[in-house]
Order: sequence, then C-alpha cells, then structure tokens
Amino acid sequence: MARGGGGGRGRGGGRGRGGGRGRGGHRGGRGGGGGNANGQRQNYAAIAMRNPRLEAYYLDQGIVDPSEWGAFMEALRTPLPSTFRITAGKHTTSQLIKAMKEIYVPFLENVTYEGETVEPPKNLPWYPEQLGWHIKPKKAALRKVPELKRFHHFLVHETDIGSISRQEAVSMLPPLFLDVQPHHLVLDMCAAPGSKTAQLIEALHSPISTSPDSYEPMPAGLVVANDSDAVRAHLLVHQAQRLPSPNLIVTNLDASKFPNVNVPWKAADEGAKVQQVAMRFDRVLADVPCSGDGTVRKNMPIWKEWTPNNAVGLHSLQLKILMKGLNLLRDGGRLVYSTCSMNPIENEAVVAEALRLSKGKVKIVDCSGQMPELIRRKGMTTWKAAPGKGAHLFGKSKDVLAKQAAKAAEATEAAASTSASTSAAKGEGEGEVEVEVEGQAQGEESNGAEGEADAEAAGEPEPTPGSPEYRDKLPEIAWIDNWDQLKELDPSLASTTPRSLWPAGDEEELGLQHCMRLYPHLQDTGGFFVTVLEKVGEREHEGMAAGMIRAMDEMDASAAQAGEAADEAAAPALKRELSPSAQEGEPASKRVKEDDEANAAAAAAVATPDELPAPATREDKHAADRAAKHSTNDGFGMPGGLPYKEDPFAYVPYTNDQIQSVLKFFDFKPTFPKHNFLVRNPEHNPVRSVYFTSTAARALITGGGEGRGPHPHMNPLHLRLINCGVKALGKQDAGKEVQLECKWRIINDALLSMRPHIEERSIIRIDLSDLTFLIANYFPTLDRVPGAFGEVLRSRKIGGHVVDVVPSEHNGHTLDDALSFPIWRAANSVHLMLDKQERSALSFRLYDTDVSNPDGTRQFSAQQGGKPKKKPEPLTTEEAMADAEDAARAAAAAAAVAAATASTSSSSAAEAAPAAVTAVTTDTAPTTTATPDEVDPPAAE
Repeated sequence: MARGGGGGRGRGGGRGRGGGRGRGGHRGGRGGGGGNANGQRQNYAAIAMRNPRLEAYYLDQGIVDPSEWGAFMEALRTPLPSTFRITAGKHTTSQLIKAMKEIYVPFLENVTYEGETVEPPKNLPWYPEQLGWHIKPKKAALRKVPELKRFHHFLVHETDIGSISRQEAVSMLPPLFLDVQPHHLVLDMCAAPGSKTAQLIEALHSPISTSPDSYEPMPAGLVVANDSDAVRAHLLVHQAQRLPSPNLIVTNLDASKFPNVNVPWKAADEGAKVQQVAMRFDRVLADVPCSGDGTVRKNMPIWKEWTPNNAVGLHSLQLKILMKGLNLLRDGGRLVYSTCSMNPIENEAVVAEALRLSKGKVKIVDCSGQMPELIRRKGMTTWKAAPGKGAHLFGKSKDVLAKQAAKAAEATEAAASTSASTSAAKGEGEGEVEVEVEGQAQGEESNGAEGEADAEAAGEPEPTPGSPEYRDKLPEIAWIDNWDQLKELDPSLASTTPRSLWPAGDEEELGLQHCMRLYPHLQDTGGFFVTVLEKVGEREHEGMAAGMIRAMDEMDASAAQAGEAADEAAAPALKRELSPSAQEGEPASKRVKEDDEANAAAAAAVATPDELPAPATREDKHAADRAAKHSTNDGFGMPGGLPYKEDPFAYVPYTNDQIQSVLKFFDFKPTFPKHNFLVRNPEHNPVRSVYFTSTAARALITGGGEGRGPHPHMNPLHLRLINCGVKALGKQDAGKEVQLECKWRIINDALLSMRPHIEERSIIRIDLSDLTFLIANYFPTLDRVPGAFGEVLRSRKIGGHVVDVVPSEHNGHTLDDALSFPIWRAANSVHLMLDKQERSALSFRLYDTDVSNPDGTRQFSAQQGGKPKKKPEPLTTEEAMADAEDAARAAAAAAAVAAATASTSSSSAAEAAPAAVTAVTTDTAPTTTATPDEVDPPAAE
C-alpha cells in the first residue's frame, strides 16, 4: 500500500511509521511520531486514537452512512488482524493448506491468552482456493503462548523462503482484479515493497491453483516492477528473490515519467519482418503514492498527523501516474488504480479527471459480479474539497452558510420567547459560533480536542456517533464549493490548485459508481480504494510478448546462419595462412585486409539496424567531447538526473566455452533457450555468477539501440534497470587436484525454470528415504549414501547434478508430488544445495520436525526480514563447500581405515527413522538456531 511523504525519524529521534509517500514519484521514509521528546520509543497504545478533524472531514464527505459511523470508528481504533496468503502453484501449496487445516487450525482451537479465547486462523472468504488466511491474536500472544509461538515460527519460516507472503488483506485485491494471464506484459508502476509484485509473478506463472501441475516455468509474458526510490527498489529485488522468476525485471524510475522504449517485434503473418516498435503493456497496476489514512489501524501516527491537505498535495502526482499508465496500456488492456486512502480527492477525483482527459478511450469496468464474498461499497459520485487552511477560507461554502443560518434562526426564536437577559446571552452565543469557526482555522493543530474535552468535563451526554448533534461537536472544515470560489477568496492558492479536485457533474455518466471502496468495519480490514479501467479498442488474440519472442527467434536464427557462413568463409583463409605459400609468398597486409573484410561482412550480416555502420562522412571534430559526455550517466527518468550506477547487463553468446560446458554437462535439450544467459560485469564474461531470463525479457533488455560506456544496450539505461531474471549458475571450484568438466552448478532458484529443459537420462531419481538422508546429513561421504542412490552417485562425474524425488512413502510419511533439487557430487561426498533454513522448512513440511537438527526445532538463517545481521568476513558458498569437502576427505580416509578392521553396512542409515538420522556425524555441519521470537515481519503493503 502507498505511504505518504514524511521524514525518516519521529519527533525526538525515535523511528516511527508516518505519513505518505513523498512527492515527485518518490516514496517518503518512515514518518515521524515514533519517538518522544527524549528520543525514546513511544508505546504503541500511548498515541490517542482520535482526530476530530478526520471525523468531521469524512462525516461531511458521507463516505459511509451515518448509522454506521460508530462501527466504522470503532474498527479504525482496533488493531488489524495478521493476514497472509499461501503462494499459488508451487509444490508447497497443497502441503501448506493441508498443514493449516489438519495441524494448525485444530492445534489453536482452544488457546487462551489473558483469560480470552484466541480465535484460530480462518480463511479469507473471498480469496480463491482457500489461499488467503487471517488470525486475530495480539502480537504479544504470538510470542508468549507456546501454541501461537509455534505457529509464529511457522509463518516466519515459510515467509522467508517464499511459500507464504505476509500481506494486508485489501492489498491482495488489485492483482486479483487485474486478471493477469501467462502471455501478458505487466507493469507494476509503484511496486515496492513487493507483495503485489509477488502476486503478479504468481499469476503470470500459473492460475490461482493449489496444483503444481498448473505452474508454467517460463511463460511468454513479463512483469516489469518499478519504484522511484532506489533503496526500496533494491528491497523489492530482495523480496522478489523469494519467488525467483526469469520473467521479472526491476526498474528505478519516476513512475510519472516512465519512458517509451522500443523492442524488436514480428507479426504472426507469413513473411512479416522484424521491426522496432514501442512496447505496450497488457496489464498495468498503479498502486499510487497516497496519504495512507486507510492504514491508520497499523500506522498509528496518522491519527496525530492527518490533515485534509495531505490528499490535496498528492492529487496531481496521482493523476500524472495514472495518465502515464494509461498511455503505456495497449488497446483492450486493463489498468487497476488503487490507494490505501479513503479520501475521494485521491480516488474518484483522480479517476474522473483521467477519464475526461482520455476522451472516451478509457472506461471503468463493473466488477460487482466478481468475488461476491467481498463486501464493498460503490464509488462516490459527489464529494467536497478543502484545498487550504486559514480564516479567510472558513464559513464560505454553502453548507457552512446554511448551518450558520440555521443556528441563527434557532437563536432568534429563542430570543423571542425569553427575557432581555436571555437575549443578551443569546447574542454572546452567536458570537461564539463565529469565534469557534475562525479559531479552528487559526489553530488547526488542536484538532478540536480541547473543545471535546470541555464537553466531557461538563458532563454532557454523548450524542449518537454520526448524528447531527455528534457532528456539531466536531470542528468545521474549510470547504470550498468550486475552483472559482477559491480564486475569489485566495487567487494565489487557486493558481496552484487543480480544478479536478471538485466534481464536474458528469460523475455518474463516467461510471464512478463502479469504483470499489473497502472500509474497516465491513470485513475487519484496512481502508482501501480500487478501480478497474479498460482501454477501449479491439483486443488482440495474443499479447505483444508473442511477437517479441518471434522477433528474437528470427534474429537468433539469422545470427546462427551468419555465423556458419562466416566460419565457412574463414576456413579457406585459415588454410592459406597455414600453408607455406601463404606464409612466405603472400604479403601479410593483404591477408589482414581480406580477414578484416570477411569479419566486417559477417558482422554486417547479423547486425540490427541500430548496429549497422553509418555512411562515411567528413571528420567530426567534436566526436571526442560527445563520447565523453555519453560515457557518463544522464540520470534517465529521474528528477534532477540522479546517477545510474548499476553494472552492465550483457547476454553471453551460447558459443562461449563456459556456457557450452554447462549445456553439455547438464544435458540440456535442443529446445532450451540457450541465448538467455546473462552476466553483470564490464567484461561481459561469466566470472562467478550467471543469470537467466525469459526471451521476452531479453527482447526488452537488448532493445533501444547501442548503449553507452560499458552498457551494451540502451534500454537498461532508459529504464534504470536494477535487476532481471533469476540467478541460475554459480561457479564452483573443487580444488587444484580435481579437474572439473564443468565448473558451474545450477542454483536452486533457477531449477524450476530449467528442469523441464534437461534430458531425462541425466536426472537422478530418488525416493523419500533418500531425501531424508540428504536433509539430515551435511556433506556425507559417498560410501555412506545408501542403496541404489549411492551406486548412481558413485558412477557420476564430479560436479552439479539434479535429483528428482518421486512420490513415495517413508516411515509413515507420504510425498504426493514430485520434487526437484540441485546437488553437488564432490570427489568424496555429496551435498544437497539448500541452505539451513530451506532444509528446515522442507523437513517440517514433510515430517513436522527438523531432521537436520538434533533437537528437531526449526532453524533460521542469520538474515531475517530483509535486515542482514553483520558478521565479520562471512564465508562464501564456495569457501564453505571447500572447507566441508576437506572435512569429508578426512572423514573418508578415517572410514577407509575403519573399514579394514570392521565390516559395517552403510545402507542401514536409509532404514532409520527420521529422528535417528539426525545423529551428528563427523561430516555433519554444526547447526545453530536463530530464534525468531523478536522477528515479526510486518505485513507487506
């Protein structure tokens, strides 16, 4: 959800949650209010959960029926429940749903805390396939009650590895209404922290389903996730790594200035040519920066900091972002506009003006028939605006004048039936009405709280919430009827205030009633606004991504043919060069000239139009100056030209010897997209890590023409590209004495995308008992690996391999769906390539205990919730594996000595129960458990 613009630290220096995202496309830091005057952290409950101006503003706006006002305000003052969703389409999906229903819900049914029964987790009734859940206990209970503490550990565990996402319930709605399909090009304009982006990635790879069979490893489509704040963009990368996808691109741009970029595209018609066209998206999500008052249930400082002007300052930016999103949308495409604000100035007013500016090319989609279990309210078709503050703006709107006239009439009637002394008192009362209004204008920081306190002290009965009497006790708001009235009252303010703040009278015709409003008292959620927009036009039967893939395939084929032709042309020249006549009788200058011409011809044959040599011209005396300027960054797409300092993104030719070794060793099929390996270094060569992207991602990254400096392509500069694809290969050394045929291993994050392209003959198949052995033992020596699995391992070459765990049973536990994992077969040992936390989570899903930990408790990585703990000089994966390999060799030598004196069967380990397998051996890495009691990652927005 969006946040408002606020400083990073609270008053007094303590950190606290605060206002909204910043202006200019930038998100603000966490706002003030977290610290007191001494710089100490304030108690969450110490903030007074009332703001009379907020109540007056929204009562006057009529966002809910007055009869609901009491329930609405009570819900605002109640803490939000914890909500989460289970990731769809993974092999863990059905396992986690089963665990929720059969383990955690029954386990938590009779739990009490401080004398009250704690409700067990429940489904969100409107979220498909029972994937959305919520639980209401206080956060303190999650850490103090043993049953809830166990459930809390489960949530943290599965969240960190991407099987579960902590996310506020209403924040889950925009991606659902966006209706993403696998062939869509999707843009998330304001993506950080990434919870909605994760939903978009899920939808791209599979429909919302509990079956892993629905998962598409590398669909045609693409998700471009953007955020204007560089720090939050990198946080987005970290969050996205929980759901690794080759179809994800992360950019760092001002959303209102997102550029038009060209990509190669080819029509489906026979004989069509590859052309460069402007990229248009099938789906756009605009979850824009907002004042965030819908999040007041968790962002407590909003109670203190809220003013009507928060929304006014964001309206223009929100409109710019929405219009940019609509411009980037293709005909027939869908855009979802959303905020976590309840203010019509940020919601209906923005949508209405965008529709007017679109002149009939955009319409609102009526989604009232979707998700019938979701309780929502219609969008507003009329509202009020209070664009400023000051005594000169008060008492001028027709509503305030009518209210003052009514009070004056009441006073006059009372005067006619009382004595002269009563009349004098009446006159004083009339004056008080005006003083109250103007005093509020001049001292707005009081929020009207003093007057409310005086009423309470006088012992007056409390009026019914939402009633006229209740409203009379709240401060007046400086409502302005229209822009012309504002110009008359304050020309300077009018010059900077957009007319679009006010209704224009065409709101019902525009269909604003089809917008959707979510209120806290309806289904115990935050406040939220969402609208589905569609660009009018003929829908194509396929997305633009299909044409991008066709273009890349043709360009790859042309390059391959040109390469073969170049090789054939170079062969006679090489033969002449090696012959005595060529060496002795032919001038070297002639040979060099012919070779240069052949190379130039080959290069021209495969060059794109942007790469073709320019015609000969006269000498350019300023070329050096321009080259120097172009080699520096211009700060594309960012206010003030902020520098772009990312390493270059360069695709590695599949003919590279390192890539060839990978293709051969892992036995990839001919259908594997071998052109899609990417590196990030100035040399453009595989050094330590290699990334893998989809073909559509490659089309976007390599488009835009020739780049600048070390950047081979222009689009990454225009897009301020931060990250793309998935880390696929890691370089692995096995020591000086071991020569590896392939020094690269497949990283687990990429295996899901790469496994379908590996020949079945190279896959090692194991059962659940073998997996149990691998989970329980770190770097076991090969002679300890039991049964047929051990025999196969000993016959395989040193290097990385892939194992498939087939559905099977072991010690009363059943594996229903096949799993795949990378392993490393060393000279004398084997290792399951999962870190400590991934092993632990996998073990708990299979056995409800950690077979890799002697005490069976969950183990956690040192890094929690995106906040790395500092450690002195941590070992790299390669160094850790090298140390473990040394230990394994020593253990193997000791085992050889022991084998000479005793004959012990090494296969007995396979038959042992999971608890027995956990016995620590000489080659088992020591385990440490990081207790997550103090780690409670907040629900992503």
